[in-house]
Amino acid sequence: MKRFLVILSLFLIGNISFSQTGTQNIKLSEGWNLFSTYIQPASPAISNVLSTIISNVIIVKDGGGDVYWPQYNVNNIGNMGIGEGYQVKILNTVNLAVTGTQLLPENTPIYIPIGWSMLGYIRIWPKNIDTALASIKTNIQIMKDENGNTYWF
Repeated sequence: MKRFLVILSLFLIGNISFSQTGTQNIKLSEGWNLFSTYIQPASPAISNVLSTIISNVIIVKDGGGDVYWPQYNVNNIGNMGIGEGYQVKILNTVNLAVTGTQLLPENTPIYIPIGWSMLGYIRIWPKNIDTALASIKTNIQIMKDENGNTYWF
């Protein structure tokens, strides 16, 4: 998967703040997909984020059971949440471009409720799962990826 990044630096007098804007390109294949983004979209409504591929979107589900079902004008998801994962059913393989502010994983806490959750991956590059989850490892029993691969703790 190729990723394109446009960089914009912002500096404020007093407190120095660094922010990058960019675009993440996410390939979604025909059928069911899991996806998340390391971008905080400029316009976070799920309908806006998916607007460029809407003709191929059948349904989207979040970890809480809410849905975005464009054909029936149903949107219980509202805005995409930072650090959340989503299931989406697609008619044809498409590329979803998400534009906004790049998240800094070290400064972005992710809320994980009890039970099964769909977590987003907010890093640009892969990170070893043991290292990434070291601080919460004792609270996790099992993890799976979209292909059903299982990681036992």
